Parts: sequence; structure tokens; C-alpha cells
Amino acid sequence: MEFEEKQDAFQHLEPDGVLDVSNGQSSSFNYKEDNGTSAENTKNTIYLKSMKILPLSYDDEQKLISDIQGTKAFNHILPEKRKFGKLKDGSSKKYKVDHSIARKIQNLNERFTHVSVFVQETDDIFSLQVLTTLTITFVRTCSYIYLYISSEWKNLDPNAGLSIVTQIFFDFLAFGSVAIHASFVTEEAKKFAPLIIRLPRIGKTKEIRTLLQSEIAVLTAYATNVQLTAWKFFTVSRNFIPTVIGVTTTYIIVILQLYQVIQDSKCMQKSG
Repeated sequence: MEFEEKQDAFQHLEPDGVLDVSNGQSSSFNYKEDNGTSAENTKNTIYLKSMKILPLSYDDEQKLISDIQGTKAFNHILPEKRKFGKLKDGSSKKYKVDHSIARKIQNLNERFTHVSVFVQETDDIFSLQVLTTLTITFVRTCSYIYLYISSEWKNLDPNAGLSIVTQIFFDFLAFGSVAIHASFVTEEAKKFAPLIIRLPRIGKTKEIRTLLQSEIAVLTAYATNVQLTAWKFFTVSRNFIPTVIGVTTTYIIVILQLYQVIQDSKCMQKSG
């Protein structure tokens, strides 16, 4: 009997009223004005509250839903609900794409930070050793050349020249290997910023938070120096190899010229 009175109460509503019912939750009723005054809507609301229709129990709500599904008002709002559901699903998919891109940017940024910290710690440990090794190689090369041309070494050992050249070759080969691998670290780090820039474009995202996160990651990559150095004096890279070879060759030429000057002066003293 009580349910029939509640159902009769819905017949007093406006024909174009919009009823919004969600399964398993409390029912909420919204009324759309149809070019009339709001007095009738207010009277309907007061009447619903007086009949205690708003706080329906779950069982009565299910019965009420099954009874009103065939009404004109329900059939009128059904296409709108379906349309709204499609838009909501599309927005949800777009949100998932933006969230996925944001997570990828965050993961890449975290990996870049870990790698940069690891390279910095490695540089702090081995940079002095790299500088020491390079200095020893340079001094030993110049010393070998000077001893070979100024002593009786070449007369005592016919293979002395070949031994010196072989030793210099392997010294520079070791240093070149270290410099090339150090260059790989720097070059790979420089690829991070363009990758972050392309990622939002590939995903076609326009979400402000994702774009801002991308810009911050790019600025962080450009501001971080991921490189190996020789005790902070200079960067160890493949571009430094020709510099070392050029400096060593220059010093060898200077040593040869000085030796020739010394020999000429000795000859002049003997002749004088």
C-alpha cells in the first residue's frame, strides 16, 4: 500500500522531469524546468519529502526502478544517459593515456637521475686515477724518445726502437679505449632530453600536468652534466684523443729538435 502511494506520487511530477537513479545507492531526483514557474517543482519536492519517498530502502528502490523503466520520462532521458556514458568512456581513455605518458616520463626521469648519480660517484672515485695514468703515459713516451736518441740504447739493442713504438701504441690504445667508453656515457645521456620531448608528441597529450612534467625533466637533463673527467680538469671523451696525440707529437718534435741542437753544438766545440 505504501509503495502504491509512492508510485502515485510520481504521477504528480512534471512530464518532462528528469529522474536520475543509480543502482545500489540512494536515489536523487532533479527536476528540469519546462518554461514554467518553479512553484510547481517546489510543491513536488515538498510532497516527495512529506511522503518519505527520497529515503527509500534498497528493495523499494529496485521495485521503483522496474516500474518506471517503461515510463515516458525514462525513455526520454535514456539516449542522453547513453550519450553521456560514451563521452565519459572517451574521457576515461584519454585520461589513461595521459596518465600512462606521465608515468613513463616519471620512470625515465628517475632512471636518468640514478644513472647521473652513479656516473658522478664513479667520476669522484676514478678521475684522479685517469689523470695520473694519462700523465704517466705522456711522461714515459717523452722519456723513451729522449733516451733512445741520446744514449747508446739503440746500439746495444737493435729492437729498442720497435719496443718503444709498441709500448707507446699500447699506452695510447688503453687511454683511447677509456676515452671512447667515457664518450658513450655522455652521448647516451644527451639522448634523454630529445626522447622526453618526443614522448608527449607521440602520445598526442595536451594535459597540462604531463606537459609540465616533461618540461621539468628536459630542463633537468640539460642542467645535469653526465660525464667522466680527469680530476675535474677536463672531460674525457673521444674528442680529447686527437688533442693528446697532438700534444705528445709536438713534445716529441721539440725533443728531437733540442737533441739536434745539442749535437750541433758538440760538433762545433770539437771542431773549434
